[in-house]
Amino acid sequence: MTEQPPQSDDPDVFKLKAIQFNSSKVSIVTQNLNGPCPLIALVNVLALKGLARLPASGHVTRDALTHLIADVLLQMRPDNMNSHVESNYNRNLDDVINLLPDLGRGLDVNVKYELFLFASVLTNLKGFRHVTDFEFTPALSLFDLLRVNLYHGWIPDPQFVEIRDAVGDLTYNQLVEHICDETNTNRLLLEEFLMENVTQLTYQGLIGLMEAMKDGELAVLFRNNHFHTILRRKDLLYLLVSDSGYASEPSIVWESFNNVDGSSIFFASDFTVGSPRTSGGSSQQSQAAPSTDAE
Repeated sequence: MTEQPPQSDDPDVFKLKAIQFNSSKVSIVTQNLNGPCPLIALVNVLALKGLARLPASGHVTRDALTHLIADVLLQMRPDNMNSHVESNYNRNLDDVINLLPDLGRGLDVNVKYELFLFASVLTNLKGFRHVTDFEFTPALSLFDLLRVNLYHGWIPDPQFVEIRDAVGDLTYNQLVEHICDETNTNRLLLEEFLMENVTQLTYQGLIGLMEAMKDGELAVLFRNNHFHTILRRKDLLYLLVSDSGYASEPSIVWESFNNVDGSSIFFASDFTVGSPRTSGGSSQQSQAAPSTDAE
């Protein structure tokens, strides 16, 4: 990958940051103002998994990142597929590669809701929607092909039965339509659910994330109309700090993600508590395959 000169005002050029992860040196992409967060979140997951390599420092362009993802997709293509599976896989792969340029403009993600129960046995029932429940779109095939899970934490609290039942199995778009329909008897309950969870995260959602994610799993979280790189480490959740305001802060790598009120603690690469040296910016926040270098 050709290193670009610093261009902080160019929305298609991103600063790289070197960190340590699992005893290895890894470069991650930082997010500038209004940058393409789906692209950055996915590339950072691949880099942390060792499936993609970025230069140790400098800058990288959006086009280079989309080419990097395309290379990883091709290298992760399974062997020994039967003709039917191969045909479907190739069709999905072609669709996804054609959609890669749209990563710079965000993805159309429509969350579906349904009941979430505490018992882990019940969470595995196919009839219950949870933090992996998204309405299928061709763009979301990208996550499947890269073997990266996509999560959200916008789950109704089962204690509020009326709201839970009103939300039911609606998609977000259907929910908004019901709110706009003055004849809908549930419109006020649905509006209350949206207004009380404007950051698209609930305590029930945090419980769901802890239930769904495996220890050590790296994934992408959709929250507050933004895509984050998320990690479960033991019994805690962390978001990768990809804000370019912290690109020069070596002790600011991860951010705790264990409550819904927005408060958090910064952590260094070794998960000790970190603190910025300068004022900085505010944080926004598989099956093995050969690693791919961005060129």
